[in-house]
Amino acid sequence: MIEKADLVTQITNCLEDKSLSVFLGAGMSYSASGLDWNALVAPYISQLKGNDSNPIKGLQYYVTQKKVDVISFKREIAQKFVNIKYDKNHMVLAKLPIRNYWTTNFDTLIEDALKEVREQRDVMKTNDSFITAEERRDNVVYKLHGDINEPNAIVILQDDYNNYPKTHCNFITALENELATNTMLFLGYSFNDPDINNIRQIVKLKTSSSQTHFFILKKETKENELSQKYWIDELEKSGITTCLIDQYTEIEEILKMVYKKYMARKVFISGSSCGDYGKFNETEAQTLLYELGYTLIDDFKEQDVNIISGYGLGVGPNLIEGAAEAVANNDLDFGKKILIYPFPKKYYGINSEDRSPELEDHFLHYREKMIDKCGIAFFLFGNKKDKNGNIINADGVIKEFEIAHKNGKYVFPIGPTGGASKILADKVLSNYSKYNKTSLEVEKLYFELNLPDITGDMIIEKICSIVEWIAYGNN
Repeated sequence: MIEKADLVTQITNCLEDKSLSVFLGAGMSYSASGLDWNALVAPYISQLKGNDSNPIKGLQYYVTQKKVDVISFKREIAQKFVNIKYDKNHMVLAKLPIRNYWTTNFDTLIEDALKEVREQRDVMKTNDSFITAEERRDNVVYKLHGDINEPNAIVILQDDYNNYPKTHCNFITALENELATNTMLFLGYSFNDPDINNIRQIVKLKTSSSQTHFFILKKETKENELSQKYWIDELEKSGITTCLIDQYTEIEEILKMVYKKYMARKVFISGSSCGDYGKFNETEAQTLLYELGYTLIDDFKEQDVNIISGYGLGVGPNLIEGAAEAVANNDLDFGKKILIYPFPKKYYGINSEDRSPELEDHFLHYREKMIDKCGIAFFLFGNKKDKNGNIINADGVIKEFEIAHKNGKYVFPIGPTGGASKILADKVLSNYSKYNKTSLEVEKLYFELNLPDITGDMIIEKICSIVEWIAYGNN
């Protein structure tokens, strides 16, 4: 078995390698639909005199004994999942670079979430879907048991499972290939879930000896504890490692941890300067920014770390110049390592007191979109001139800090660089745990980052260490 912290690290590494797929069971839809297997089948099999403990067989007996029209029955089942809304877990899964999504659920929750964040996606609902698959797509959703929009093809009765190898042979082949080439994370299944047991039987979960998959599973009660252990041992033989949790609400916690750890590899540098660089002179500051951009790319050239910048006045050009040189020297892809959100002249060319509310609101959303792409935010300098030529703190840097903190990003203002960053650093230093939930090692590094005698080289070293700890350590 595997502990949560180790699971988070391994899953995050798979995301970086672009080798993670997920398999979603009914438990991942429960918060939206309120239906688990028992709640779904109870109204039907309760009408039988001898209830079968297997819900799939029970539904088959109900349809056969009551002489129910199968198509009408499946349409009735599908209606129970219409007009339900995806939750935070689906959105996290949609935002992560997951290779493919597999599900035995009839609902469209994961597809709906993906539609919000991905341009191209394909959905395989039936065996024939493989014939008409899109050539250009970001990812695929495989609906192994059908979809509410095609209820006639829903897989729910024992007859459907018996015929599955013939009616869904393309799904079986595709799933076998997926299990052999990628890491699968199983979510929303229980020990007694009929779907996971049927899927295991259909594909037999034969994987290569080098391929490991992960199963998040709720601990059983004392009376079923030994049976669950035996089952987990059998899963291990098929290359599936189990992480036991006390409550299924812990899945949300795990996904949040994975998301934060993966996104910590996306580093946002906020800052601006009209020539005032705090304790540094202009040449020292420009060198610091250039070397920071270069080092963040060069030190993590073999990893998925990249830089995001708003290209702030006096900061962005030097930072990006250094990062771009590191990209070129290491023969990397600029578009994959550096993401720039420049502010147009119609915004920064107008004094903040003269900007219209509409313009401010538009670029507030622009900032939110930019910061949504990162996991860690560092703030340097942060000043500008007002319309009278006086140097004042940059309100844009303060806004970016507030957005980052509100959205759960790690925030690290660097006080010795002066300006707005000094004000923000004083806030964080006075109540670190309010702004960042990190290990003591990272907290210590941050306090060292704000020592008054710190040099430019030391700032770069501490920033890279913080990124290393949060993104790749057991933070």
